[in-house]
Amino acid sequence: RFYLGRLQLEMGQYSEAIATFGAILVYHPRHYATHYYIGQAYNRIGDKGNELYHLGLYYYGNKKAEQAIFQLEKALSLATDETRRKEIETILADLKDAGKNKAEKTARKKRTR
Repeated sequence: RFYLGRLQLEMGQYSEAIATFGAILVYHPRHYATHYYIGQAYNRIGDKGNELYHLGLYYYGNKKAEQAIFQLEKALSLATDETRRKEIETILADLKDAGKNKAEKTARKKRTR
């Protein structure tokens, strides 16, 4: 199905690609490449909120915290669905806590040298 979605995206069948990628994410929500491609499909139809949300999840899954935070904060500002807003807020809190903990760990290492 993943390659079908990519083919649909390349052929300009954006709604079909979104449906295909969406079906994949129902069973494999952590298939981050799918989040990237569904984000691209949403971009092509002008749905900025869903584009940013899925690209944020793609970056989150690929451990690119700065990019994930950037995309998800923009997605949060566009989100109207309360469930989606809470999910984004939870992910952002996790990312920011992880960044804070990493900074504290680095500072402790420097002090012990």
